[in-house]
Amino acid sequence: MVVGVFLRTVMGFLRDRARARGILGGRSGAVAVVQRFGAALNLNVHVLALVLDGVFTLDATGAARAGRTLLPLAASPAAIRGVMRPVSESRPSPVR
Repeated sequence: MVVGVFLRTVMGFLRDRARARGILGGRSGAVAVVQRFGAALNLNVHVLALVLDGVFTLDATGAARAGRTLLPLAASPAAIRGVMRPVSESRPSPVR
């Protein structure tokens, strides 16, 4: 569920950037995996994601065309992080 929200946010960001450059109907792609354990078999849940840095559209003949989006601005990653909360912030603190 969290991975889906993350990927929808990133894909929406790429579509918005492409739309700002005049590329309409762009679609992107990604592969994401949830890794649960670290090298020492300790619990270390995190997401590994490989995301395309542009969008694809179909031209009049049906051929796929790559549309490159602009590189993110310095404030853009912060905007994406604002949607996601780290897992440590969403868990209640242990009672001591």
